[in-house]
Amino acid sequence: MDVDTRLLRYFVVVAEEGTLTRAAERLFVSQPALTKQIKQLEALLGVRLFTRSRAGMTLTEPGRALAARVPELLAGWDQLLREARSAAGREARVLRVGSVASAANEATQDIIAAFARRRPGWRVDMRQASWSNPTAGLAEGDVDVALLRLPFPGQEKLRVETLFTEDRWVALPSSHRFAAREVISFRELWDEPFVAAPPESGRWRDYWLAADERDGHPVRVGAVTDQPDDWLSAIANGYGVALAPASSARFYARPGVVYRPVSGVSPSRAAVAWRPDDDANPVVRDFVRSCLDMGTYQNSPPRGGASSPAMGRPTQGAAASLDGMTMWSGRRAGWAAIGWTLLYVVSKALFALDGRLGVTGGPRVLPDAYRGYGPGEVAQAQWANAAAGALIIGLLLASFLPIRRPLPRRALIVTLWLCVAMAAAGAVGMLGGAVLTGRGGAVFGGYCAVWALLLTTATLAFHRRTAVDRRVEAS
Repeated sequence: MDVDTRLLRYFVVVAEEGTLTRAAERLFVSQPALTKQIKQLEALLGVRLFTRSRAGMTLTEPGRALAARVPELLAGWDQLLREARSAAGREARVLRVGSVASAANEATQDIIAAFARRRPGWRVDMRQASWSNPTAGLAEGDVDVALLRLPFPGQEKLRVETLFTEDRWVALPSSHRFAAREVISFRELWDEPFVAAPPESGRWRDYWLAADERDGHPVRVGAVTDQPDDWLSAIANGYGVALAPASSARFYARPGVVYRPVSGVSPSRAAVAWRPDDDANPVVRDFVRSCLDMGTYQNSPPRGGASSPAMGRPTQGAAASLDGMTMWSGRRAGWAAIGWTLLYVVSKALFALDGRLGVTGGPRVLPDAYRGYGPGEVAQAQWANAAAGALIIGLLLASFLPIRRPLPRRALIVTLWLCVAMAAAGAVGMLGGAVLTGRGGAVFGGYCAVWALLLTTATLAFHRRTAVDRRVEAS
């Protein structure tokens, strides 16, 4: 006799909860469907597993015997499935990544590209799940890692790192009386019918109905859908409105549906999640590190409409794990800064050698900014500039390397105060240098200001780069 493991899982939850109502909520299924599954299991086994009463579901003697062994059996089966699927993925060099809705927005492609650089020859298999499965198959072991929206049922059993926050907007029929508003107060939407996810999605459904942010006001459900196309159709047909990430205005634009900002409701959070037993999986760790590096700043539509993007907000945790080069608009800009600084260092070194040794022959013709200074003094100034540039290059390069030891807190503070002093000297030099010391003072002030900016950026880049590696190691 063969028994579907799904029936055994339902049995275990009913036995643990003691009532069909709580068990159905935990399993994200309807109560009638759960009752039917329990009766099917009893028919297959030929025994009565529960005694039903108004108080709930009480295990019979055969039920207690089954409940004592089934959890261990299911755990062993789940582990076997995960190991088999992971082995198949390693053999094919494929990482299975689940997602719900728009995943990590535009950063999804950057995350996959960053992972490909870390794992040459590996491929990411993106699998989009319906809204009735808020973990995108992660809880069931169907995927290795997932890009999700928080909160979701079973979140406490998984490893979760928040990537960024994003405002929640409202999707309305284009004929709705609020469709022309620039911003809509959430309180004005309390009496509107909402298009909701299936009841089995639990916390996830409640969050997107903002059930906890209505001051006890009941939710009106106008339609239930679990796919984006059905969701859009229900809204366009006037069955209800719905809260959605602001990015939905880009990813799910459709005639008959408009998106507007909402005040008085908390923002959405995008996250990467994985199972605790994959903490030591180097492939999963590389994908998580790619997410933390790339998923901090996201575009979201501006308050004035859905056509042009505006910058989103990073969470505090994601900002702490930032590569540091995102403040330079990504790694490409960081490498460009290194290249520019390297050329600058080389030019200053050559200038210094030329001024000291007279490489070009004859008396050195100095620019107006250096009039009144001897060749030796000019050479010293150029060597100082070259040394400062070399320090910047070192810190920028270090920000790309997987160094686990961050700057000591005292060294970081001293460096940043040095940057402040350099910036102040730069401001004084640029504003008053021309009057007090001639053009040379203005040039010196400009140097101070530029080096202060570069040194601050490079120091923070290095410090934050080490933070992300240590945090992923610890998670």
